[in-house]
Amino acid sequence: MVASMKPEALEKMTAGIPLRRMGKPLEIAQAADEIGGQMNAFTDREQTVFYVKVLAAHFERAVEIVADMLLRSTFASE
Repeated sequence: MVASMKPEALEKMTAGIPLRRMGKPLEIAQAADEIGGQMNAFTDREQTVFYVKVLAAHFERAVEIVADMLLRSTFASE
């Protein structure tokens, strides 16, 4: 399960996949929609989970989308 991986494991898993930089939340949602995926997230007391449900044929792209969100997130300085 990708969502329960530590960032270091996700980084190793995506080492051979060329990550794209997606900027806006709408772009991320559209990337999942393009492959017929369903994206969601939830939190509880000790964790935050992000996931994308896709067919096995689109697994690498789904990992790329989640990796971009987790490893390349930026926050506006205000």
